[in-house]
Amino acid sequence: MFELKTEGFVIKRYTSLETDETAIIFTKEYGKIFIKAKGTKKITSKLKTTLEVFSLNNYYLIKRNNNLKFFKLIQAKPVKIYENIRTSMNKIFLGYLIVQLINKFVEPEDANRELYDITKNIFELLNEKSNISLDFLELFFKIKLLKYTGFNIINNLKYYENLNISKKIQDFILKIDKTINLYSQDIDFELMDNANIVINNYIKSILGQDLNCFRLIDNMK
Repeated sequence: MFELKTEGFVIKRYTSLETDETAIIFTKEYGKIFIKAKGTKKITSKLKTTLEVFSLNNYYLIKRNNNLKFFKLIQAKPVKIYENIRTSMNKIFLGYLIVQLINKFVEPEDANRELYDITKNIFELLNEKSNISLDFLELFFKIKLLKYTGFNIINNLKYYENLNISKKIQDFILKIDKTINLYSQDIDFELMDNANIVINNYIKSILGQDLNCFRLIDNMK
């Protein structure tokens, strides 16, 4: 039997039976994992809140056989619900976009601590900063996501050349990759919009899907 105690974000939640649920968790130590939770649809369930999408929780999980896909949820303790994110529809949209992109790009049970730490940092900023540029945070996250999942656009000079992307936009993407602290500085919004178009088209070329479909709709099914 394999036991796992880990911190993680909920990136997807499903109802599997009348009172049971399954979920996908992005964990610090074990990457993206699938869990089954008994009775968490019940009003009286103490674990109910630990399956809220993009909430941060500590989990105790077991898997009786390493060949099995699902862990079984035994215990969980909330760490942070990010209440302030949930007061803004635009922040909620960005939160859902982030977790959906993680689900699309991260392979099961493949630890990615760099991406995990970046995700946690962005959710903290979304929760604490009221006037932060959401477009900037979205662009920063997508650049890091591509970098830490093996699709680093910065090194893809052929892609830049094929689309005739200006050196100015390339330098801007590189500058954002180096630090998240640019959000507190004056930003050239026209340049940021153009960089976002480049990154979005690059992700679309990888996934074959438009990013807009990931923001909220998939979690409302």
